[in-house]
Amino acid sequence: AIIKPQYVDHIPKAVQGNVAQVLDQKDEKHMKAELCDELELNQVIDRNVGDLSGGELQRFAIAVVAIQSAEIYMFDEPSSYLDVKQRLKAAQVIRSLLRPNRHVFHMISLLCFKHSVMDFKDQPERDIVLSFFSSSYVIVVEHDLSILDYLSDFICCLYGKPGAYGVVTLPFSVREGINIFLAGFVPTENLRFRDDSLTFK
Repeated sequence: AIIKPQYVDHIPKAVQGNVAQVLDQKDEKHMKAELCDELELNQVIDRNVGDLSGGELQRFAIAVVAIQSAEIYMFDEPSSYLDVKQRLKAAQVIRSLLRPNRHVFHMISLLCFKHSVMDFKDQPERDIVLSFFSSSYVIVVEHDLSILDYLSDFICCLYGKPGAYGVVTLPFSVREGINIFLAGFVPTENLRFRDDSLTFK
């Protein structure tokens, strides 16, 4: 598995060199130029990784993951530090992993009502997107429901208690899954996993 970590500010502690050097080392798909253009990395291509801002680190980390070949891709909070336009670009890059030549069946999203796949003990509610390929998986942990809506074809809902048990529902449409997440109630199972629904004012 290849993982894009949640805390991108830790990346400079693990990665040395400039953006171009790191991408050249990881470029297994020969997509460096395309990804640098899509994620607006050309203006920082010669900059050291340690000198990148939060948003630049986020886009760089997404590129490093997407540029490699793997059976499992994991993106933890890929939209943090990004503005609306950059979030959409990042989502498009992640979604591009589902291109038709990869024999995609469909994308299924998992809404995790309690915790991240990275740390199931201490994280707030987050959304998890799981995409099924013929031989690869993409998992995205994300707070932004609009990004989740863009990335997903179907949604499964997860609930439970950390360290005790977890339950996965049958797939829902994207609209149904997001509404279940907001309502805190799974109608097909007549089960409430959150006392209060989430509302936007």
